[in-house]
Amino acid sequence: MEWSQQTRTPQIMTDQQYGFHEFVPSSSNLPPIEGHLQRVCSTQPSSSGSTSVAKPPLEAHEAPSTSTETTSIMGAENVSKPAPGSTNVYSGQTGHERFPMERLNDDKKFADTQEEEEEAKAGVNEELLDGSQPLSIDTMVSQNNHSAGSFNECGICGPAKAIWVPEKSETGEPLVEQISEHGQNIKIDPLDTFWIQCDCCEKWFHGNCVGVEEYEDVLIEKFHCASCASMHGPTIMKNILLRHRFAFDDPLQTELPPEVGTEVWIKKFVETEADIPAPGENHAIVCENGFEFMDRFNRREVWKHIYLIKQARGLELRVPDKEENFTLSSIVDIFGRSYKVDTIDVYRQVTHSMSIGAFYDKMISKERPRLYNILSLEFSQNETMRKMISPPILVPELSFVHKLWPDKNDLINWDPELDYLPSSMKVRQIVEVLEEHRRNKPEVALFCLCGMAGSYTDFHIDFGGSSVWYHIYEGQKVFYIVEPIDEYLDLFEQYQRSENRTEVFFGDLLPKGALRRVFIDAGETLMIPSGWIHAVYTPVDSLVFGGNFLHALNVPMQLK
Repeated sequence: MEWSQQTRTPQIMTDQQYGFHEFVPSSSNLPPIEGHLQRVCSTQPSSSGSTSVAKPPLEAHEAPSTSTETTSIMGAENVSKPAPGSTNVYSGQTGHERFPMERLNDDKKFADTQEEEEEAKAGVNEELLDGSQPLSIDTMVSQNNHSAGSFNECGICGPAKAIWVPEKSETGEPLVEQISEHGQNIKIDPLDTFWIQCDCCEKWFHGNCVGVEEYEDVLIEKFHCASCASMHGPTIMKNILLRHRFAFDDPLQTELPPEVGTEVWIKKFVETEADIPAPGENHAIVCENGFEFMDRFNRREVWKHIYLIKQARGLELRVPDKEENFTLSSIVDIFGRSYKVDTIDVYRQVTHSMSIGAFYDKMISKERPRLYNILSLEFSQNETMRKMISPPILVPELSFVHKLWPDKNDLINWDPELDYLPSSMKVRQIVEVLEEHRRNKPEVALFCLCGMAGSYTDFHIDFGGSSVWYHIYEGQKVFYIVEPIDEYLDLFEQYQRSENRTEVFFGDLLPKGALRRVFIDAGETLMIPSGWIHAVYTPVDSLVFGGNFLHALNVPMQLK
């Protein structure tokens, strides 16, 4: 993402970012925008419990404001240090007055000439003193007008990656996510970054700088940075005290019942899951191949049934040939080991970011103390993957996204005449509009799913009431399906709101025969219409390709 930079403000990751700045009260009609200077690294605590930060001498300059009163962010003799894991909120204050972050004035000269300096001031006035609209989050982050000083910096790479963090996004969503006592995420795209705090010196670090990923944070009891490890020993990991609870290190939960998805629960579930009856004709229709499926699928009626297609021939589905030896290792080579993807910690049933390289290492390891499951590796923007994998032809034939955002590789919706239009100004304008439109395209049609043997995903309905195509490239899957009639949908909604839902298997709440079991082997494809409630068990290591799509056949269900 590129941010508009009309003013001559310090650039991120340059020396100019780290000058000392002052809060300058601007015109009274400027809407206040509160934010955090996110404390991502603190200095060693002093004996007085505060950190002294000296203010450098200021050069004379004019503030772009009619007010003459200024309060320096670094002007106080002492800056109070917050409790570990908390967030500093810095505000320039005179008495109890608080000034918004965009009223900062940079006291370091960025212009080499007087003319450039005047031009910079004009830019600041134009953007910051316009009281009609508050600045966007992207603009404020890109301007990054603050003093790094001794705060807001990584203990390894220093202030080079320091950023200003607003309290909330423009839609009111918190931008700092606390994920443990010593871990947090800064959620500003593309600066979504995991930070971890040393439990000894209380300095903050980029996870990448200390070799700790987000998924590991919940497994750490005490994190020690390299400096503190020499005195206090290495990082201490949590002990696995309970294998039947998500909070595996909490002895107070010893007597509580097993939670769905934990190691103990899965082992017990596997003993009896085969007793769940197979689907009838009113649940799922089995087709021997894609030709039979395409003949039987009615494009003029509501799509009600699940289809299990035994052989992909006739689906016009494209996946790598088995002779190509396409494996998880191939995916790691394509994306790179450091590529981050949302990954489910199966025994806790929560999602954390994990590098695909770390997932691969765990997948090939002989020992698996924890199970992980990748369900959301979307690759629509990866040309290498797109050339090898495409959905069944029915998907672009029905999909709203494929119809509204046709691709040149889409034989169903792309108009070949567009390839032969003359290169006129009018055509170029049309293409520009199309490109602007294309940037808003939802990318949910192509997913790669990698699951470890023994993984379980609890009951859910796919997002937006979307339909699903699901092809087993390697391995096996078992689906537990529930027809989306009003009775079961209402029951599922109540179940989702239940306080003890993690201790109850949804299938136990259903009438006899409502829950059905669908076994899918390698080479088979599942087509699931909107609204079906389902859970998934992975009996062996599996590699799956799939995707989601909305269409005209299930609009009422999609709107529920």
